[in-house]
Amino acid sequence: RLSIDKIANFYNFNCIGDYIVEISFSKKLKSMEELFNLCGDIVELDLSKVDTSKVKSMKSTFSGCVNLRNIKFDNINTSLVTDMSYMFNDCHSLTSLDLNNFNTELVEDMSYMFSNTSSLQYLNVSSFNTRNVYKMQYMFYLSNLTSLDISNFNTEKLNYMQYMFSGCNFLTSLNLSNFDTKDVVIFDGLFKGSKNLENIDIRNFYTDKMASNKDMFEEL
Repeated sequence: RLSIDKIANFYNFNCIGDYIVEISFSKKLKSMEELFNLCGDIVELDLSKVDTSKVKSMKSTFSGCVNLRNIKFDNINTSLVTDMSYMFNDCHSLTSLDLNNFNTELVEDMSYMFSNTSSLQYLNVSSFNTRNVYKMQYMFYLSNLTSLDISNFNTEKLNYMQYMFSGCNFLTSLNLSNFDTKDVVIFDGLFKGSKNLENIDIRNFYTDKMASNKDMFEEL
């Protein structure tokens, strides 16, 4: 048994071997930032009994967990979280993620959230409230999703979306007709390298505040 009061994260327990480790949290967590960052040996996590009602940051919570295959999010409370950037970055073994019970009403930063998830084929973000998000750059960069439904995304405060869909080699279509881009300033590499994209609906994109769109459609 480990106590969260004694360690900042679990990186030092990276080579504990093939064991099931039970971690008890003696206090309510206020941050999960980098909590399991670079824990390359973790295969499964069950967070269903962890009280996350006070957590404000989930930045890089699972980043670099290259062998992580399953995460149980039952009863997770993300109502106070403002930062989810890099949350699943470099999680190469995750094949599916159902985040339907995530409350993202206060989240401002989703940059790199699912970047470099090379095995991810299914992602449910249908319940995401993104009305306060202003950073989505590299959000799906180098993911292997075959389909992506983000028709519910509210992007009225979005400023940065560079390389958001870059390197998504298995996507064939993207419907972004609902995207409000009136405040977006950086469009660089937005679809770069997504070589199988056949249809992109950006009919309602506004570019009045665009400062740069370098390589936006490169290698399509």
